[in-house]
Amino acid sequence: MPDRYLPSRLNATDSCRGETPLFRRQAAVSLRRRWFGPVQLLTPPSAPVAIGVAAAAVVLLCLAVVTIEIPDRVRAVGMLVPVDGLLKVRASRAGRIEKLVVQNGDNVGRHQVLMRISGNKHAPGRAPELAARIASLRRELGLLGEELQREVDAVRERAMLNRKRLEFTKQRIAVAQTELRTREQHAVLSDGQAQRFHRLTDSRAVAEHVADEFTASALQAAATREAAHQRVLDLQDEQLVIEQQLAHDRTLPEILYRRAAIKREIIERQIAAGELLSAVEITAPYAGVVSGVAVRAGEEVAVGRVLMTLHNPASRLEARLYLSPDNAGMISAGQRVELQLKAYPHQLFGTRSAIVRSVSATTIAVDEIDAGLVFSGPVFEVRAELQDSAVMVSGRSWSLPPGTSFTADLVRRRWPLFRWLWRSVSGDMSYS
Repeated sequence: MPDRYLPSRLNATDSCRGETPLFRRQAAVSLRRRWFGPVQLLTPPSAPVAIGVAAAAVVLLCLAVVTIEIPDRVRAVGMLVPVDGLLKVRASRAGRIEKLVVQNGDNVGRHQVLMRISGNKHAPGRAPELAARIASLRRELGLLGEELQREVDAVRERAMLNRKRLEFTKQRIAVAQTELRTREQHAVLSDGQAQRFHRLTDSRAVAEHVADEFTASALQAAATREAAHQRVLDLQDEQLVIEQQLAHDRTLPEILYRRAAIKREIIERQIAAGELLSAVEITAPYAGVVSGVAVRAGEEVAVGRVLMTLHNPASRLEARLYLSPDNAGMISAGQRVELQLKAYPHQLFGTRSAIVRSVSATTIAVDEIDAGLVFSGPVFEVRAELQDSAVMVSGRSWSLPPGTSFTADLVRRRWPLFRWLWRSVSGDMSYS
C-alpha cells in the first residue's frame, strides 16, 4: 500500500465513523519498514579515484618488494656446556668397578673419592700392605724429583763459580806472563853485566870478588825468571782444570736427568705391579658436580675409559654449535641466534637467545669434539654466549643443565624480496 494513501484513508475513516483507528500511522509505517527494509543504492567510483587507489597499491607493492627481506638460514646442532668445559674422569688402570660412591647430580669436593677399581689379581688380605708399599714408592718417586732438582741446581751454581774462577785465572795468567817477561829482561841484563865484570877482572881492572857478586846477582835473576815461568805454567794448568770442569758440568745435568729417568721407570714399574694386586681409588681433581656417570658397580673397564664427567656449577653456560663445511660460510661474531632446546619444546617454552662470540678458523675432527653428538665428517665450531640460562615454568625458574642439546637456525645473510624472487626464477645461486 503506498505511503501517501495511508494517512488520508485512515483520516477519512476516522472522520466518517467518529471512532479511534485500530492502528496508529507510526505503527503502520514501522511495520512496513521492518518487512521491506531500507533500500540503499551504490554508485560506482569515479575514474580518478580508481586510478589513485590502483597507483597506491602499486607503490605499496614496490615498497614491499624493496624493503621486505628473506633470511638465508642454515641449520646447526649443538649442546650447552660450561665455559670451563666438562672434565672427563678416565680410568687410570684396567679392572673392575668395585665400588661406586657418587651418582649424577652429586656435589663433590677436591680429592673426594669417586669410585674404587680393583684388578683381576686383587688380593683383599694384602690390601693394607700393598697400599703402604705403593704409598712408599710414590713418596720415593717424589723425593727422586726433589733430589734431582737439587743436584742440577748445585751443578749450575758450581758452573757459575767456575766461570768466575776462569776469568780470574786468565787475569792472573796475564799478570804472571807480564812478570815473567820482566824477569827475563832483568836476567838478561844481569847476565850481561856479570860477563862485562868478568872481562874486567881478566884485565885486572876490578877486583875478582866484585865480579863474583855480579855473577851471583845474574844467577838469582835467572832463578827468579824460572820461578815466574813456573807460576805461569801452574796457572795455565789451573785454567785447563777449570775448563775441563765446566765442560763436564755442561753435560752433567743431562746425565743426571737420564739416571733419574731410569730410576723413575723402575719405581713406576714397581708401583704398577703393586696396583695390579690392589684396588685404586679414583678421586675428583677439583670440586664440582657429577654430570654424567658412564659406568656401574661390577663393570669391567679399560685403561683410559671415561668413567664420569664433572663440571663447575659456578661456570656459566655457553652454546657450542656445529656446522658442516658447506654451511659454515658468512657466519660472524656478534650476530644473534635462537636456540630450540630439545628438552624444552619451543612451541611451549619459546627459544633461547645467544650471541655468536667466535667461529673456529679450521674444521674440527669428530674425535676432537666432546659434545657427544654424531657427525658424518669434520665440522666448524661456533661458540655463542647465552642471554639467559634458565627457563620459567609455572612461576619457577629452572636452570638449564650442561649437556642440553638443541637445534638452531643461523642467518648467513638477508636477501631483499626482489633479489630472492629473481634468484628463484633465474636459478642464480651466487652471493654477489
